[in-house]
Amino acid sequence: MELLEHYPGIRLATAKDSENIKAFYNSTAMDASSLVLSYIREPNFFSFLSYQGDEQYVFLAENDEKEIAGVGTLTIREGYVKGQLSRLGYLSDLRVDKSLMSRDFSKIWKDFYAHLIREIKVIPELKCDFLITAIMAGNKKAKKALVNKPDNDFHYEKICDYSLINILTTYKSINKDKELIVSRCTNMSEVLDYLEKHNKEREFG
Repeated sequence: MELLEHYPGIRLATAKDSENIKAFYNSTAMDASSLVLSYIREPNFFSFLSYQGDEQYVFLAENDEKEIAGVGTLTIREGYVKGQLSRLGYLSDLRVDKSLMSRDFSKIWKDFYAHLIREIKVIPELKCDFLITAIMAGNKKAKKALVNKPDNDFHYEKICDYSLINILTTYKSINKDKELIVSRCTNMSEVLDYLEKHNKEREFG
């Protein structure tokens, strides 16, 4: 709250804001020419964030007419960096409608975002060791505003490219020799041990 006091019009969202956030989010499309994305956040905007991290913060920028002009989320989880557990902050859902922002308010939002990134390690409620985000290769608006902007007070460093490929097949076709046995898990500790072992070897796992 001490941080937000310096930036009039910026506040933390609550569950009561969910419908307004969803309406705003659905009205501000990504500028990604290679594909069209629709986001459905049900039963509310906040429910999906709990899968990203145990701690969630949704920041709203509201203009003088109390219209949502900007949204950004921060979720925090533990993750492995060089084999050691660290607090990782994931910045996501960043959307801004410049038609609803005056030039002065746009600067307030940008200054707030920079301040958050700059002080993230020392704000007692946050204390993130690292911040990560994902930017779609075709999202021209995000690249222009965040990556290719030398006058920003923050810097985005590329970690890696990421691709998601879904391969659909039938269980029978991959188990012709009956080498695989599929059963319902009765001991989650074995699954968690397996995941932890492999995630220790992955940066930000």
